[in-house]
Amino acid sequence: MKTIGRVFALAAVAAMLLASAAFAEGNYAVVKGGFYTPTSNDLDGFGSGFNGEAAIGRDFTRNLGGEIGAGFFGTDRTVAGIKNKIDVVPVTATVKVKVPIDVVELFAGAGLGAYNAKLKGVFSSSDTAFGYHLVAGGQADLTQTLFLGAEFKYLWAKASFNGADAKLDGYTTTVNLGFRF
Repeated sequence: MKTIGRVFALAAVAAMLLASAAFAEGNYAVVKGGFYTPTSNDLDGFGSGFNGEAAIGRDFTRNLGGEIGAGFFGTDRTVAGIKNKIDVVPVTATVKVKVPIDVVELFAGAGLGAYNAKLKGVFSSSDTAFGYHLVAGGQADLTQTLFLGAEFKYLWAKASFNGADAKLDGYTTTVNLGFRF
């Protein structure tokens, strides 16, 4: 429980740092919705599940930005009539390199995250796993303040459920709607 408290305290400090420049040009908020697909052998048989995230970001320069976010993703499988479900609440920080081309922007980046994972099934267990991720995507301006985009993220993290390690490795694909302020 102490670890979860530390993660949320760290996220709160990061949010305050980004919010301190909230009325400066180059800030944005974005909501992302799509799918999480596990690729780890530890999650063999688990299917794709919902992925959602909300983030706030800051463009430090025309080609460099940072983003912090929190969200939810999940996956499940049923074996012999018993359903096992894994729900994860990630808190992430990402640095992005951006290439603006007229009203389109391409980006790639890397970041770190804390993944509060909970296993529900015959046995229940939870763990906060720390990991990292790579992202790539693009977005197009709909107006001066509104943009629509897509993102691919691959993550690596290892949780421990009831003493057994389980890699949460996998990818998310999302459609993103953002607002600059």
